[in-house]
Amino acid sequence: MVHSKYRIATVIFDDSPLVYHRMAQALELSVHCNAGDVRLQMFHCKTPTGTIHENVSFAWNTLKLRFWEEAVLDALDAGERIVLLDADMLVLRDLSQVFSNDKPFDIGITFRPDGFLNGGAIYVDSADGCANAIRLFFHTWRSMNDALYFDPKTLEQFFKVHPGMNQTSLFHILGLPVLGPVCIKKLTTLEWNCMNSDWHLFNSSTAVLHIKGVLRGVCAGLVNEVDLSPRLGKRLSAAFLVWKQYYDCISSTE
Repeated sequence: MVHSKYRIATVIFDDSPLVYHRMAQALELSVHCNAGDVRLQMFHCKTPTGTIHENVSFAWNTLKLRFWEEAVLDALDAGERIVLLDADMLVLRDLSQVFSNDKPFDIGITFRPDGFLNGGAIYVDSADGCANAIRLFFHTWRSMNDALYFDPKTLEQFFKVHPGMNQTSLFHILGLPVLGPVCIKKLTTLEWNCMNSDWHLFNSSTAVLHIKGVLRGVCAGLVNEVDLSPRLGKRLSAAFLVWKQYYDCISSTE
């Protein structure tokens, strides 16, 4: 039987551009519509002052990871599973199925078909998983991320192997002996974090849709959806239309 008790946690920066607030509103609506009474834990914060990188997303992601670690520790204390999502997501169905597999795991990470991971959706079995292993995993990830953030030269070198602030730090801790017995499960992005590389395969099994690329461009008003629609393939059109339902709902309230 699936243990349905889980929560979803995300982070929104109050001083970020309007597009991010629209996407966070869409995430909240999608959780309400498709995930039943699941608790959405939304952390609000502001961009740190004195950032050392020209790309502000490095500071956002570094602070976001600290909130994620806090949320995981709280879920561990409460004996609840937790799904960590970036705010630019849509939840299209109940996510408890990810925890119903016969093979238990501690941390679920989504991987693209080309082998690259995406850190925008992390699934944590903090109900039945190994609590100490999970705590160590997030401590190690956050520590690696902080170290890279304050060491731009090393970060630049690591980016050549795997891009993305949280993603490069996550990629470089996987397999470290210090992580001990933590059980990592590889999940497909198509089902659990459907991003632009997967949109052409979008189907009814997709549980989480990631708003990147052209979808974010439409949301930000940088891409005209009328001009965009004729160029979309059938699968991409399907992902676009699902996303547009939520976008139109939140736009009508602005």
